[in-house]
Amino acid sequence: MAAKKITALNDALFKRSVGSAEHTDITCGLISDLLDLDADRAVIENPYSITLGHDASGVAELRLTEVDIRVRLADKTQIVIEAQRMRKRFFRERVLYYQNSRYVGDLDREELRRMGGHEGKYSALRPTHSISILGYKMFVKDRRVLRTFSLYDERGKEHFCPDEGNPDSRGLMSLTFLETSKQFDQGDTSVISPNVRHWMDFFCGREVSRDAPDYIRKAAWLADLDNLSLKEMEMLNAIERAEADRLAEIAYGVQEGEIRGEKRGEKRKAMEVAKSALAKGSPADFVAEITGLDLATIQRLQTKSSIR
Repeated sequence: MAAKKITALNDALFKRSVGSAEHTDITCGLISDLLDLDADRAVIENPYSITLGHDASGVAELRLTEVDIRVRLADKTQIVIEAQRMRKRFFRERVLYYQNSRYVGDLDREELRRMGGHEGKYSALRPTHSISILGYKMFVKDRRVLRTFSLYDERGKEHFCPDEGNPDSRGLMSLTFLETSKQFDQGDTSVISPNVRHWMDFFCGREVSRDAPDYIRKAAWLADLDNLSLKEMEMLNAIERAEADRLAEIAYGVQEGEIRGEKRGEKRKAMEVAKSALAKGSPADFVAEITGLDLATIQRLQTKSSIR
């Protein structure tokens, strides 16, 4: 069995390549290519760190937290970028929950102090957008690789913004999903930049073309296993082991559930056969022998049948 390929969707490689404070040009490029926002300058509020795979005491154990990248643009717009390798229950609900939580909880502190009161609370709100890089197909019936959802007037072709003159093409908030497991189509109307194809190659672990922008090629270099330090390799392996253990537990649970389900089905069938045989006057010991049920169970069925 071939070893699983480690791609940039691995939590450690994802944050190292897209969330490094020293390489914000990569982060800005991803935002510009997927959201069509002006992202010339950005601050990563939780940049990549070698401690990603360690607990608070420094012990080399994986911290089981959601790994995302929180980015602040020059106009204080917040962008949250995350990678999701495998399908999880309630993922859509979780994305929506955190998107709204960030919008109402991420207030501009300077504006809040300047205005004060309820007006300050509202004027301190800033646009919040999310990018989810998916390693699976979430929108199975749709062939488009890039999907964006926002507060948008379909008839008027206008995003909902507090300021009607706001040039922000994404409005107050949006949810963007890039499904890397789909086939890229040059005619895909969801793609706003030809660089999306290069990003998909990068996240899928394919060789990035020479005509890709420098920031994507740099991201590929940062995600190359040969360019990791020993400590970074230890962190990556810890994350992979934790993921493998989680999947093994899920597989075991499914298998156990199937076995228990089969046993319950077999017992139901045996009970039906026993009831039918007793109704026809068969002796209890004979019914126990042909069904495999214990004699006490057969006698209880016999008693219930006689009461009726």
